[in-house]
Amino acid sequence: MERKRTLELTGKLGDGWLPIGYTPELFEDHRKQIETSMEKHNRTQEEKDNFQMALDIDVYFSEDAEESWARMKEAVKVSLFKPEVLRVHNLKEIEGFDFVKYFTEYSMSNQEWIVKMREAATKIPEAVARSSTAVGTPDDIIPTFERFMDAGVNHFVIRFWGKNYFGSIDKFASHVMPALREKAKQ
Repeated sequence: MERKRTLELTGKLGDGWLPIGYTPELFEDHRKQIETSMEKHNRTQEEKDNFQMALDIDVYFSEDAEESWARMKEAVKVSLFKPEVLRVHNLKEIEGFDFVKYFTEYSMSNQEWIVKMREAATKIPEAVARSSTAVGTPDDIIPTFERFMDAGVNHFVIRFWGKNYFGSIDKFASHVMPALREKAKQ
């Protein structure tokens, strides 16, 4: 399988990894595969210690997490609609949806397949989709980051959603980062 080969090469040769559209469970699963490859290929302890297990994550600050989630959930579910998410979360393959054909032949040239993919993606359970994205107040957002840290993330790339981009950066720096720094010390 191509995905296992990519993770194998990441562990063998890489100094970091930056996936997008992941849940904590999928991140942990793939992190373990990378670490197994690092062991297999005799990477030094320094290489292992300096390896960046990064994650690209969406953050949407809002006083009304439900309203904000409603605005973004379709896009989040589409970004999560991949065989590995279905496998890790024990979700049944979507009948009639051919991932290989979608990603190699149809995705950009066939509107019918794009619609099929969006419809299939809506079947991802809310809890699975929400675990991949940080939405709400700082107190709502901190546990999402903590779950990813528990899964092995040591570096985050953050994409802020919403209207007040610079306000979101400030809110993250002043309210979320102190809690994450404390967690990282543990």
